[in-house]
Amino acid sequence: MISKTGAYFTVSTMTMNIVTMLANLITIRWISPEDIGLWNGYFIFVSYIYFIQLGVVNGLSRELPFYLGKKKENVAVGLARTSLSVVSVNTALVLVFGFFFIWYSAVKSTSLGNVFYTSISIVVLMALQFYTNYLVSTFRSNNSFKKLTYIYVGMSVFIPVSLLLVMYYNYLGHIIRIPLVALVQLIALHLYRPFKIKPKFKLKFFKLLTSTGIPLFVFNYITLLANTFGRLILLQVGTALQMGLYSPAIAVNTAMRLIPVTLSQYIYPKLSYIAGESDSKITIWKLAIKVSFYVSLVLLPITIVGYLLMPWFIETIFPNYTQGIFAAQLATIAGLFSGASIGFVTSLNTMKAFKHIGMLSIARAVIFYGLIFSLAISMNALDGVAYGVLFSEIVYFIMAVVISRHYFKENK
Repeated sequence: MISKTGAYFTVSTMTMNIVTMLANLITIRWISPEDIGLWNGYFIFVSYIYFIQLGVVNGLSRELPFYLGKKKENVAVGLARTSLSVVSVNTALVLVFGFFFIWYSAVKSTSLGNVFYTSISIVVLMALQFYTNYLVSTFRSNNSFKKLTYIYVGMSVFIPVSLLLVMYYNYLGHIIRIPLVALVQLIALHLYRPFKIKPKFKLKFFKLLTSTGIPLFVFNYITLLANTFGRLILLQVGTALQMGLYSPAIAVNTAMRLIPVTLSQYIYPKLSYIAGESDSKITIWKLAIKVSFYVSLVLLPITIVGYLLMPWFIETIFPNYTQGIFAAQLATIAGLFSGASIGFVTSLNTMKAFKHIGMLSIARAVIFYGLIFSLAISMNALDGVAYGVLFSEIVYFIMAVVISRHYFKENK
């Protein structure tokens, strides 16, 4: 399943994610917990903007390799062109309405402070992410994964260099650095893009993309929103200081999730290609088990080392954030279970098992909010949120195994 190309891609992905995690942790050395709390609060909006894509990119991620597997390249190119046209419109809308809102806020404000500049940074970041998500969805062949590997290696070098902005300009450097890193990655993806095409909208391809993409988007979006519940609840029942102290845990959560999620960029198209090439569902199920096993195997040593070294790391480099050590340690364990579920969830997406995907994503949202909120109000809010995320990921992993097994047992 994972070829030599896949292995190189996995290593480059892990390297970039580890560098990203360390960079995010180092960043808070030069920024106050209050300013980081402001950024984390505004960054939530990035997770809420993708509804205007109408699931088109989600549909492309599944249907593009599927039709390549069926040897229907004309359909694959048509899907990519239609998707690009939708993404172009989305990007324009975000820029226009986003900057109109910023301008209106500036007119009403007596001074231009961190809130104003943070808003600009977030709007630019959201606009960049639309095209980035589309481009990543088009990297589907072994040759394109080689190019993606080179890009991730390059980003692993650029990300730590970009920390100079934060070191010299503190929070202002941070809100410049984040969209700058996103822009550099987007430029690299654009230069090496597999499909050098122009946007061209066709209704029949749009219908195919949305019929697949909207259900996948809605259910994946619910899952994405559940990932923000920890921060939302901490904002609700905690303080700005606790939100800032939760930053190391957020950085760890993000990095641990990025490893399996980015790995799924390689696995998902392979499974979809196999689904298009063959009707054997049992093959997809066996591969799902293998994927989850190997992802867990990769994450286990990272989890152990991260848990053990976290106290020393934060006490030595970020002494102002020592109260957030335990939350960061729990985040490493939560990341292990989050990664372990990826193979089972991806297999359901591959087969367009919308009923089972729906049950799983809705259950995730209910479990996450219920557990995190109940623990956050019954103990110290910071520790309660961290425990809630960990227990929720464990329950979700068990449900992913049970529900996916039920689907494939039903559809032998």
